[in-house]
Amino acid sequence: MKKTIIHAAVVATLAASYSTTAQSADENNKAEKGKKAETMIVTGTRVSGRTIEDTAVPVDLITSDIIEESGASEVGELLQKLAPSFNFSRTTVSDGTDIIRPATLRGLGPDQVLILVNGKRRHSQAWVNIQQTIGRGSAGTDINSIPVSAIEHIEVLRDGAAAQYGSDAIAGVINIILKGGGAGTTLSGKWGETKEGDGQVNQVSANSTINIGDTGFLNLTAEFRDRGATNRAGISNRKDRVIMRLGDSSSENKYLFFNGEAGIAYFFGGVSDRIGQSAGFYRFEDRADRNVPQVYSDGFLPLQNTTVKDTSLAFGVRDFIGESSWEYDLSAVYGNNEFGFAASNSLNASIAAEYVQNNPGATDAEIRANSGPTSADSGSIGFTQRTYNFDLNGAVDWGWYDDIYLATGLEYREESYGIKAGDLVSYSCGYTGDTNNPFPSVIDPSVAAACGMQGFPGYSPEIAASSQRERDNYAFYVDMETNLSENFLLGIAGRYEDYSDAGDATTGKISVRWDVTESFGLRGAVSTGFRAPSLAQRAFTTVFTDVDGTELSQTFHAPEGSVFASAYGVEQLEHESSENVSLGAVYSPGNGLSISLDAYQIDIEDRIVLGGGLNGQNADANGNPVVNQEALDFLNANGYNKGQFFSNAIDTETFGADLVLTYDWGTDDWGDFTFTWLTHYNRTEIKEINAPDGVLPETLFSQAQVDNVETGQPRQRLLLGLDWAINNWSTSLKVNRYGKVKTSFFTCQGLGIPTQNPDVCNGVLGIDPSPAVRSSAKWLADLEVRYDFDNGVKLTVGGNNITDEYPDKLPENAVHRFISDSPEFGNYIYPWESTPFGINGAFYYVKLDYSIQ
Repeated sequence: MKKTIIHAAVVATLAASYSTTAQSADENNKAEKGKKAETMIVTGTRVSGRTIEDTAVPVDLITSDIIEESGASEVGELLQKLAPSFNFSRTTVSDGTDIIRPATLRGLGPDQVLILVNGKRRHSQAWVNIQQTIGRGSAGTDINSIPVSAIEHIEVLRDGAAAQYGSDAIAGVINIILKGGGAGTTLSGKWGETKEGDGQVNQVSANSTINIGDTGFLNLTAEFRDRGATNRAGISNRKDRVIMRLGDSSSENKYLFFNGEAGIAYFFGGVSDRIGQSAGFYRFEDRADRNVPQVYSDGFLPLQNTTVKDTSLAFGVRDFIGESSWEYDLSAVYGNNEFGFAASNSLNASIAAEYVQNNPGATDAEIRANSGPTSADSGSIGFTQRTYNFDLNGAVDWGWYDDIYLATGLEYREESYGIKAGDLVSYSCGYTGDTNNPFPSVIDPSVAAACGMQGFPGYSPEIAASSQRERDNYAFYVDMETNLSENFLLGIAGRYEDYSDAGDATTGKISVRWDVTESFGLRGAVSTGFRAPSLAQRAFTTVFTDVDGTELSQTFHAPEGSVFASAYGVEQLEHESSENVSLGAVYSPGNGLSISLDAYQIDIEDRIVLGGGLNGQNADANGNPVVNQEALDFLNANGYNKGQFFSNAIDTETFGADLVLTYDWGTDDWGDFTFTWLTHYNRTEIKEINAPDGVLPETLFSQAQVDNVETGQPRQRLLLGLDWAINNWSTSLKVNRYGKVKTSFFTCQGLGIPTQNPDVCNGVLGIDPSPAVRSSAKWLADLEVRYDFDNGVKLTVGGNNITDEYPDKLPENAVHRFISDSPEFGNYIYPWESTPFGINGAFYYVKLDYSIQ
């Protein structure tokens, strides 16, 4: 990887605080707000004692009261509702992404935002988003593995920070601060369901602090949440009933977290265990390659059972060196994420096919008895990260206007990734253990029976063996801040990192803030960043069921350096590199009013993405056939329809802006009010597609993938908030506007179906197919009303999306409508690729809290 030159940068931002109302009398209200305004932050600066009023970086602060009053059960849902620059797209029928959703910041990818917990790097998730969802091809961080009830506050840095924190911080940083000393004890229960009567949520949590000595503490959190599935599938015209599951997957979630300090030592971490169930595409009884009618005479819906186990542990010591102002921080952080798959209500069609081939004339009863199990363990994926840090910060006097606050440190990180094989029947052709020797179908001997369990074929020992990867990296950074005058703040940061498998990178950043007057300031930024390819992107291997035209096909995901990827000249992934420029202004005239406006541009080169399915055959720009014989031979030898792989395929440009306005208004007779207006805009454009030789850019990265990157996330977000508190009553009204989105995966154009095909495109209902699926902008309102009984008991009644908004329905000529139901319409009513607020409609809940201070 080529070293980048440290660019001069200017970073200054307003730290926008989301104010909120207090929970008792007016006097307590005002005192509580004053305390919040002085909340110290740790994200984006290494100067001790910075508050949201004097920071030199763009930080949004989501306080504990706002978290409590949000009505959110999950961290992703919480940030989606309160941070307009954050997106947490919901999806369905997308394998593991049903339970680990992609979390993005400023319109970029899930793996381009860095997640911290108590200021320490959080480990990545093991699962890779391989289906047509937002963040396709990424392995971000599973933020829902952290319980909301354990969180004190969240800091969102809306600025590139790779020079400060390293890889993944291109879009920004989200720092989750756990509850600590003084939190008291809180018991909570929440019950709710959608307007349709499904998606029931039953949640209980407990948080308590135990004092250790005079200054130490141990904060403990336990949480259990059971979430029922939702289903918004339409009635299949072929079956005259609902046969699909389209909506949120069901999940059972258990959490145990802790955070503590004792003397100079600190420690935190936790475990989470989540079990989910989602569904695949319906298999009709006459699908020769995928069904055994002696087992499922009416067809079947394969189910995917997922388990997500997450473990984290951090330990460190922090103290001053002697009597000096220099403070050191020595820490070790361990993190592990394991993602398991199992199939149920399914079968391996090749097992019955093998039996029939070996036993001609077998009866239906004999075939059914020898068709194999209807459930199996498909295997699991694991990722482990160990991070060791030594940080040192203090002040030096160089005779300048002010002391120079200097921070420096070293980081060493070890990562490992691997796949565990599933049961034999989850991946094999029959009971032979072979994966590329199919048998004739029991329905039609001219058709080969699909190998592996339907819904999600398991991982074979060969795939598991080839996926084992390890690497390490080390980093050194220097970070400086000082005031050159009373009104001018300067910051400079530089970082060098070296990866054992991906080379090195150097990034830099300079920051300034000029307070023109006491109430008006200017700021701007230019910085460089990078992102190293994740181990998951290097090693992930699988065979999965994908959509090819209107048919289901077996797709092989090839790891870096494999025969299939190498056949197209992709031997090794390189770093992504980025440049970030920003310019902004802040106006704080007092009297509770604060306004800021920030604009930014992020240019990313060599962005790592997952390419489209290639079948070894292509055409050049003139339409002449081009055959990659090595790739074609590999697919044919293994019985795959097509293959895909990661590459540094695209260069992108992202432009955006954030407007933040908050106003606190206190009255003697009518209580206290807080008005919030937060607006976010971003536009990402693909400037170039870097396709391998012999592959057209539109073949490697189709229009469907382009739309996913450019228009799959809302370009506009708006949050209007009104909080009101008087005596023991308080209420919050949040109105979110999600901008329009456009995708084209399930269209003839996006799937590569020739539009002149009379049987599929123009022939459907005799009308032309829709070239893209658009969902217009939507306004969603959340309302919560609370009453504090003054004895530690608080009752909350609330609703999310109380106006019961849904994405626009699919046009009747959208290919979505007849996938898995061809040739009739049915199943899909709403799009599933990009639904920023889901397809559940209104959700109502009641919450009861009991607190002891």
